[in-house]
Amino acid sequence: SIGAPVLENFIGSVDEDKAIDTTVGRVKVLKSGNTDITRYVLIDTTRFKIDKYGEIKISKPLDYEIKQVHIFQVFATNGAGDGKLANVTINITDINDNTPSFTNSNTNSVAENQTDAITLEATDADGNTLSYSISGTDAGIFNILDGVVTFKNAPDYKNDKHTYTFIATVSDGKLSVNRDIIITVTNEPEAPTLLAFSQSIKDDVGLGTKIGKITFDKGDSNIKSFTLSGDGITYFKITNDGNVTTNATFNAKTKDQYTLKLKAK
Repeated sequence: SIGAPVLENFIGSVDEDKAIDTTVGRVKVLKSGNTDITRYVLIDTTRFKIDKYGEIKISKPLDYEIKQVHIFQVFATNGAGDGKLANVTINITDINDNTPSFTNSNTNSVAENQTDAITLEATDADGNTLSYSISGTDAGIFNILDGVVTFKNAPDYKNDKHTYTFIATVSDGKLSVNRDIIITVTNEPEAPTLLAFSQSIKDDVGLGTKIGKITFDKGDSNIKSFTLSGDGITYFKITNDGNVTTNATFNAKTKDQYTLKLKAK
């Protein structure tokens, strides 16, 4: 009708972290009609409210990650009972208000003799770039690059401790969170290392004479026996504890060198 008010469509913006009752803006009345506007009503929104002066305010918490734009309507009525609708669009501005969250386990088991420890992983609801750091008890033992944590020196189960702890921190530049990390080193079977054996004997040495003992680093193996092979197999034998003895008579003029292969089991 001729006496109906005329409103300007409202477009505004507000940060997602603003408090309830924060004013977003005021609806602009281009013409109030025959009498002043006496009442405003918002339609299809629960996040905003409007007062008698046409000021739109926050009524419930906002969250950019849930909804970025709120579109609804305002209905204004004047003293004569004439009313008019206008569209309202409020854009929500993203604010860094979400703390990063670790997604990987806080424990990891790794084999000895290698440097991999753990890869730190986290998410951020605001989509910010994340950085990682470590501190605490054993942090100095490790390197960290882009969340990948490695031992500076590969641990040895026999000589080093088996459990390491440190504090991992992930930050988005503003907000950060810590997590206690435990790295457990597991034992890996290591094959024995046999040392080269070389010995000289006289050709008149007696049968069954001990000429030496095999030396070795048994690693993690429980060596129970040795076996010999090669061109001297009939001339020598070895006991289960590694003693090499003669098993035949010798003639240096006929053969003065024997090559044997040793196998530990």
